[in-house]
Amino acid sequence: MTARPVPTRPIPERVVVVGCAGSGKTTLAREVAARLDARHIERDALGDDEAPGFAALVAAAVEAAGRRWVFDGAPYNAEALVYPHACERRPRGGLARHRRALENVVKVLTGIL
Repeated sequence: MTARPVPTRPIPERVVVVGCAGSGKTTLAREVAARLDARHIERDALGDDEAPGFAALVAAAVEAAGRRWVFDGAPYNAEALVYPHACERRPRGGLARHRRALENVVKVLTGIL
């Protein structure tokens, strides 16, 4: 068995996975959380984002998760509680940059990075 290479870039500690319904956000977020030894926060499990108290549930989940977490799903009506704390932000520079960011996620999942 070949040893895993040592990462050459910092490993993110807080990640938000967003995408279309049914695109695999939860599956990806669980795997990323496991690989990063981070807590997985499932946005759908927090209930309706229009419900009173939703933002408080998001805040509590992020607080309980501690320093390392992977949040799956867009935190509508609670963006300010999640996005500013994420280590990896949406890449700028168009599709090519987005593709490179996705390739890096795949490398983390496969142990290449």
